[in-house]
Amino acid sequence: MDELGSFPPKGCTAPISFVQIDRFNMGPQRMKALPREKTGEEPDPHVSYRMVLDTIQARTAWILRVSRAEIDDETAAAMSCLGISCLSMESPADQAPGSWETDPEAEMTLTPPYDPMGPDGTHSPATVLDQLQVQHGCLGEQQNGGVRWSCPEPREAVGLGAPFIEVVIDVNLAQDFATQGVLRDADPGDDEIAALWLKVSSIASGDPGAPVVSQSIQRERHPSRRD
Repeated sequence: MDELGSFPPKGCTAPISFVQIDRFNMGPQRMKALPREKTGEEPDPHVSYRMVLDTIQARTAWILRVSRAEIDDETAAAMSCLGISCLSMESPADQAPGSWETDPEAEMTLTPPYDPMGPDGTHSPATVLDQLQVQHGCLGEQQNGGVRWSCPEPREAVGLGAPFIEVVIDVNLAQDFATQGVLRDADPGDDEIAALWLKVSSIASGDPGAPVVSQSIQRERHPSRRD
């Protein structure tokens, strides 16, 4: 942190995070792809939340402001989730340009202070998101049942309010019970790497408390650095 002023009272700059969470109801798209008996119920709306977060008293996510808005179908279909329509049944993981490097010893290494499991025998979206952050190096420490996160470093090449880390999480998008999260860091600030892609999947198994976990990484090189 940078110290402000040479006379008391003194202050320090603190990172401010701008987070947007968009939740899309894929039920109608699943009905088209996997025909089944219609319920006649109105689908839940697509919803967007925007948050402004500060750091205070060792907390990395102190909420300053929150707003909520509903998104109509036309707008949702036009929105991009890692390069595809946010209402597409395609997998965001397929949008990564190269091959995934899979960790053969993948596991959920975080012990969260909440129930890590979802209702379908897979890890919850929150658990998958947190594991993506662990994989990205944002875990400060965990002890005594608590978790402390470290904020991503500011990116000089990114304008104020422009996103540089995007995460898409799919829940039961296909016929299997599965939760899959894909993270793309579009500005890692590396001479070799143009974007960093991370993937965490939790797939239901015969044991409701032990889903199959997969974890992968992909390093997208700058065009000038490609073979």
